[in-house]
Amino acid sequence: QPVLHEQTSNFQGKDRSVFLEYDGHGGFLDRRVVPDPHEDHRDEVPADMTRDTLDIVSAVLAGLRTVDRTGSCAGRVPVFDGRRRFDLVYSDDGHENLEASDVASYQGDAIRCAIRVEPVAGFWRKNQTKFFTRKVGGEDEIVPIEVDVARVGTAGVEVPVRVESTSPFGSLVLNLQHVHDASSGGGG
Repeated sequence: QPVLHEQTSNFQGKDRSVFLEYDGHGGFLDRRVVPDPHEDHRDEVPADMTRDTLDIVSAVLAGLRTVDRTGSCAGRVPVFDGRRRFDLVYSDDGHENLEASDVASYQGDAIRCAIRVEPVAGFWRKNQTKFFTRKVGGEDEIVPIEVDVARVGTAGVEVPVRVESTSPFGSLVLNLQHVHDASSGGGG
């Protein structure tokens, strides 16, 4: 259960921030966003649509906990990032046998999770869902984020070892570089 989510950034030369303080009962003690939704050309997400949601980091961790508990990615996590309300929909997409390389330290079997972002409310009025869709065969289609998850370290914790996604800004690939095992006092 998140307690506090804070984010600051600069987009196209304008400062942006989100502050969410959770009440521990599915709501918020404080909820502030700069710029406000009207200035940001979006509709404000009504409070009833934000109940029992998680911030994006907590939502990703909830997906990983599901894999750790069940061995499956399948699930849906409601997210409110301070501006937008969307669901992260996790589904199983098989297994991958990953090879280590100069940019990736993990080698071995990994569960592949497909994560789709399903918009609910609060997106820019113009091109509301464009960020989450791509033209496939002339049709807009939600393209999943592919996340390979595996147990690493002496504790055998499920973590993302590879993430692959496309966006309007280009392709993104993240690889696990290093694991530091606090319990063993060393790295590996």
